[in-house]
Amino acid sequence: MDTKQKLGLPLKNELVRNKIFQTLSEFSVLQLHIFQPKNTEHTEVFILMKDAKDAEMLLLRNWVNKAATIDKIKVHISYLHKAAFQLKGGNPFYQYYADRSTLVWLKEEVTKPLKTTRTKKAFRKKRSVFEDKFYHDHDILMREATKYQSHQMFSSAFQTYLSLFE
Repeated sequence: MDTKQKLGLPLKNELVRNKIFQTLSEFSVLQLHIFQPKNTEHTEVFILMKDAKDAEMLLLRNWVNKAATIDKIKVHISYLHKAAFQLKGGNPFYQYYADRSTLVWLKEEVTKPLKTTRTKKAFRKKRSVFEDKFYHDHDILMREATKYQSHQMFSSAFQTYLSLFE
């Protein structure tokens, strides 16, 4: 508990900083990453949870959405199994946000942080496989949506478009 109080988060907004401290003590957070991209005002916060249930509960908190709209702090929340699976599949989101250089806090009982690909060459190989799968699924869903739309099956087309954005 003392390490959480001494932890200095590089966030300008005190309210968001306090909410993150509260999250660290209330939920089973494994890792906390904070990233300030160059040439932008936004700050990216990535919270890696232990369980999917905790991640879903945290996503429903009001401060998560308010931080993005009011304070330009984008809070991304995921859980361990999803992140590990997505990293293994080459998802660039997790490679970017879960990088060790952005790690600010690690739970004491965690021996190793989430492993990201070290070299660009190894990651490019994984990412190309991910892109192939993504665009394959994307193309199939787009064909289905346009087929439904041409047959004036608007609710089916709408559901297919929603699947595209998930």
